[in-house]
Amino acid sequence: MSDSRNVRPAEGLLRFLETKRPLDELRVTLATIREFKELESRDEWMMPFIAWVRLEQLEDYLKLLTNDRADEVSDEVARAYFAAIRR
Repeated sequence: MSDSRNVRPAEGLLRFLETKRPLDELRVTLATIREFKELESRDEWMMPFIAWVRLEQLEDYLKLLTNDRADEVSDEVARAYFAAIRR
């Protein structure tokens, strides 16, 4: 097992998992995204919209950062990177 000193620096959006933003702010952001998604209509959800993918990726990262339903995150790369930097 490697510790965080042996983890390669993240590229792209994975770097967000290294945020220094306070936990309370991250929780508010996650709650806001959930509220936003709950309001979408069926027609909106069925529209091809590439930004939804990024929104869901951000939601997954926030789940990891706040440990709020983190077990729902299926992105194995993000899960592994987050575990490595938190050791």
